[in-house]
Amino acid sequence: MAEINQYRQELKDRIISYAMPEFYKRGVKAVKMDEISQGLHVSKRTVYEIFGDKEELLLAGMMRQLEENRSKLENFAKTQAKNVIDIISYVYKLQMERNGMVGVLFYEEVHKMPRVVKFFQENHAHEREESVRFFEAGVKEGLFRKDVDFNVVMDIGHVMMEEIMHH
Repeated sequence: MAEINQYRQELKDRIISYAMPEFYKRGVKAVKMDEISQGLHVSKRTVYEIFGDKEELLLAGMMRQLEENRSKLENFAKTQAKNVIDIISYVYKLQMERNGMVGVLFYEEVHKMPRVVKFFQENHAHEREESVRFFEAGVKEGLFRKDVDFNVVMDIGHVMMEEIMHH
C-alpha cells in the first residue's frame, strides 16, 4: 500500500512539474489535460484520478510553488541575510523571477477561477502579516523609520506587483 501511495505522490509531482511551466507560458486554457497525459505517457484517466480538474491541478502547483518559495526564503534568512532589507530584497527577487517565467495570459485567466482567487486572497493576507513583521523588525534594527505607515508602503508594493503581472 505504501508503494502505491509513493507512486501516486511521485506521479502527482511529475504532473505538476510538467503542467505548471506550460500553464505559465501558454495560459491555463490552452493547455489540455490530454496534452499533459501524453507528455508524461500516462492515461488521461490517471491524470483525472489524481486531479479532478485543471483548476485543482493549478492550485496544487501554486501551493507547491508557494511552499518552495517559503523554503528558499527561510533558508536565505538563516544562511545569507544580514538584515531584513536583505530578506525583503530576496522576496522581490523571487517574485520578479517568477514573473519572468509567467505570461500575461496566465494571470488574466487565473483571476477568473474562483478557487484560485480565494487562494490568492488567503495567501495575500498571510504575506501581509509576514511583511508587517519584517518592517517591524527593520524598525527595531534601525533600518526603517518609525513614522512610516507600512500599510501604505505594502499597498503601493501590491499595486506595483499587480501592474507588473497584468502588463
